[in-house]
Amino acid sequence: MEFRVWSDFAKLRQNDFDNAVSKLHHVVTTRLLLLFTVLTALYVCPEDDPVMGGIFGGSLAKPIVCMAHGQEAHPAILNYCWVTSAYTLESELNKKPGPVGDEEPIFQAFYQWVPFMLLLQAMLFYAPHYFWQNALRNHRLDKVIEASMGRTEVAKSVAKFISTSLGRHRSVFLAIIVKEILSLAVVGANIYFTDVFLGGQFTTYGIEVLKLIDSDGTNRTDPMIKRFPRVTKCTWHSYGPSGTIKKEDYMCLLSINMMSEKIYIFLWFWFLLLALVSVAHLCKRLIEILFARFRTSQLVSTIGNGSSKNYVTFICKRGNIGDWFLLREIMRNVHSVRYDFILSQIVANIKREERLIERM
Repeated sequence: MEFRVWSDFAKLRQNDFDNAVSKLHHVVTTRLLLLFTVLTALYVCPEDDPVMGGIFGGSLAKPIVCMAHGQEAHPAILNYCWVTSAYTLESELNKKPGPVGDEEPIFQAFYQWVPFMLLLQAMLFYAPHYFWQNALRNHRLDKVIEASMGRTEVAKSVAKFISTSLGRHRSVFLAIIVKEILSLAVVGANIYFTDVFLGGQFTTYGIEVLKLIDSDGTNRTDPMIKRFPRVTKCTWHSYGPSGTIKKEDYMCLLSINMMSEKIYIFLWFWFLLLALVSVAHLCKRLIEILFARFRTSQLVSTIGNGSSKNYVTFICKRGNIGDWFLLREIMRNVHSVRYDFILSQIVANIKREERLIERM
């Protein structure tokens, strides 16, 4: 009967050791990047591809379409232009089609690798969480939380463990700090790698798009088309009847860039938001580290039970930031009645130890 009553009180809210900022990194961002990976893969994987075409069921559109003299290019030419990279000319961005000079072409090679780059970025954003999960297993924090939700005698054992190891839980808090610093570093690394991937044209991408919105619409260069040209050129060389090399220019439409320009403008603002939120969160962590009263009052403010507030204040005065973090994680994952019971047992154990010390 007692077990049944306590099992009702100890219902798990959510066996979760992550805060909202952490979830923005390893849950929301990772899933967004995986979604973008699938969307771009649908553009670059033709239906007749024996592997990827079978997985994704064919592309949303042909990844590249090239034309010359009003006729679509032969499939061999399409494959050649896709693999060898189509190109654009800087001076022709705002001009109408016509003859070009001797300007150095800008080859657009990145479009073939967009799905792979997005997949790599998703893996990078998940990496700090993977590190944190291993740290949880090493410090047995998940076992402590699960035991806190167990039978009364098991919960008493948890209280005894916490009271006897008071002051020795700093490493658990250090692990979460390392994770959050790594998460911020991953944002910075993704901004840098994306900028390198796009030829140094990512860091100012969002600013230029905002300027474009405010411009009058005349004599302007669209930054999205500049970075992700939809219409490009491709030069095909072939042998004529007499063995001379013939040079043919094809105009090519890169449909994947219509998707990429929208994905990367979203990522520009998303990475900026993640960086700002992460910096603000780390500043809050710094305050928690420096000011014990702040972190204690922060935990007390989230507790509704009056006796639990007194227990928390009592324990935090005798413990350190690792103990505070452990108490907070237990509070977030167990029922308030069970939490109050565990706190009362911890306080009773500490007082018992203090009386024994005084007698000695």
